[in-house]
Amino acid sequence: MQDHITLIGNLGSKPEVRTTPGGQHVVNFSIATNSRRLNRTTNVWEDVDPNWYDVAAWGDLATHAAKSLDKGQRVIVVGKLRMRKFETQNGSRTKHEVVADALGHDLTAGSSIFAKRERASHEKRVSDQQQGFSGAPGFGDQQSEAPPEEDDAQAPPSEAEWHKPSVADAGAYPTPF
Repeated sequence: MQDHITLIGNLGSKPEVRTTPGGQHVVNFSIATNSRRLNRTTNVWEDVDPNWYDVAAWGDLATHAAKSLDKGQRVIVVGKLRMRKFETQNGSRTKHEVVADALGHDLTAGSSIFAKRERASHEKRVSDQQQGFSGAPGFGDQQSEAPPEEDDAQAPPSEAEWHKPSVADAGAYPTPF
């Protein structure tokens, strides 16, 4: 059983991208999370010692994270917590690692611009063919993903038509109250 966790913190390192021998992309970075508490004697907020986590993201998430994230940025990480114990020259150590399911900027710390990934129509046709959809009508047989133009498309309404009272205002339909 794996524990799911949500972390909010700052990137402690620049995301490092690698490609596995099997061609899978993976990105690794560290994140520091900490709490603040009010020191009652000084009446000043103080940072509590940070917890450090290593984060790994795979596939498209890794590619997008490498393009979007940078050291010092405040982020939200959602994923599965893994704790691994290992031996070093200095003795036994424990490593906290999160395998990310989702990543994003924490918008309480600033703003972000989202750019949705668009798939090329060729990639879609190749994907459809690999999934066995190429022989079915409507799959993979169009060159464009845009709907065809309609010959009888109406022009947008004029300014006067736009402000005409609606059918409900003209009394054709009774009002509910």
